[in-house]
Amino acid sequence: MPAQLSLEQAQRPPHQNARRFRWRVAQFIVLALGLALILALIVTPRVGLIALWDVLIPAAPALLVFAPGLWRNICPLGTVSQLPRHLGIGRRFRTSRPFRNGTAIGSVVLLLILVPARHVGLDDSGVASAIALLLLGVMAAVAGFMFDGKSAWCAGLCPVHPVEQLYGVRPAATFINAHCTRCVRCTPICPDSTPSMSPMTSGLTRLQRICGVIILGGFPGFVWGWYHVPVELGPQTLQTWAAAYAWTWGSMCISLLLFLMLHPLASPTGRFRVQRLFAGIAVAIYYWYKLPALLGMSGGGAALLSLGDKLPGWPVWVCRFLTTTGLIAWLVASARGFAKRSWLHRPAYAVVAGSGSHAQAEPPRAATVVGG
Repeated sequence: MPAQLSLEQAQRPPHQNARRFRWRVAQFIVLALGLALILALIVTPRVGLIALWDVLIPAAPALLVFAPGLWRNICPLGTVSQLPRHLGIGRRFRTSRPFRNGTAIGSVVLLLILVPARHVGLDDSGVASAIALLLLGVMAAVAGFMFDGKSAWCAGLCPVHPVEQLYGVRPAATFINAHCTRCVRCTPICPDSTPSMSPMTSGLTRLQRICGVIILGGFPGFVWGWYHVPVELGPQTLQTWAAAYAWTWGSMCISLLLFLMLHPLASPTGRFRVQRLFAGIAVAIYYWYKLPALLGMSGGGAALLSLGDKLPGWPVWVCRFLTTTGLIAWLVASARGFAKRSWLHRPAYAVVAGSGSHAQAEPPRAATVVGG
């Protein structure tokens, strides 16, 4: 291993080392901000809740649409997951096919459980939100410690990963991979390095593809349903929990059925456009409701700016029109250069010392396979 690492470092240009150092600084700054956010959720819940649900979360969909690679490089949970690898203390088990099926299902289940839970506690309780973030952090750390590369968390169990695949189908920019200095083939399909990554192309197995179809077809209805959960649910009872999940999951089922009817009718090229259309509709629905609420121009959440009393009613519709048409057009439009982009550049494959001055690609390692 020392010979391999020294060879890798010797072959890496100095400017790449400098860039990776800057990314490391950015990662730990964002991680420190994440820890500060958790502390704020506990100590000053009002500030923490606004920072989490009305600043960070509203910015995330746009970031995933235009620069998913940037998010993949600085995500604090991703940094926590990759710390054991960077410190050289991880077990580096290889994931098996059944295990990858399980993480694909688990990421979707976590997403579909956590988002409606905002209506029944997370939006109003700083402690509950902090506990949820800490639990996700523990899961990320354990996954990164036990398994090789990004296979178990960043490309597996992370509940944000299905949304990354949905919204990140047409990135505006490709970045270096700040966590992977060399590719160890930790997962059969690397979400970071595959051009035009989408939920439909993210898995090799039938179960993985089914999870992709559920997110792709159901997420527009899921987002719409979330915004139509009755806000006056009152005290948390079995009925309030049922209402929160019935609206989101029920609307998701309707959206999924519509997708399953339209998708087979399209041509092979048209199917890809249908997939992008549903992705665009999902993110457009989110900003249709969220942006006016943040500007104080409609109900539906905390307002960062109180513009409702200062402006007439028509600007809210202009705002909705511009975001809806812009996001859908961006994701649906076919641009050859953008269609071939991946989130991140694939790093060189892992190498071992070769004969003479040449390096050879590292052969598949005889590593322990976990999960079946």
